Amino acid sequence: MDVIIHGVLLAGIPNNPKDLEESFRKTFCVTHRLEIARAKFLKPNEDNRKDKKTTSIIVRIPETEIDKVTPSVLLYGQIQKIGGNVASISHYAVS
Repeated sequence: MDVIIHGVLLAGIPNNPKDLEESFRKTFCVTHRLEIARAKFLKPNEDNRKDKKTTSIIVRIPETEIDKVTPSVLLYGQIQKIGGNVASISHYAVS
């Protein structure tokens, strides 16, 4: 299942897609004790992230583990919650 994490601070994550995926794999392993299949930018074109402070990341998580990351996720020392001006998480099934 893919989970979209909105409002992730760009200043705290790698800009390179391979480094981003490796960083998220390590983070989810430590903070949620689960292995993710992949992590990538919702908008992969780097120009879409220019001059922005936050971005959205798609993380593929085993469906049986989805309860570990919703409705909040711990990323880089901060709890990201749904709603308001902080990050939100939505998920959808992948066909």
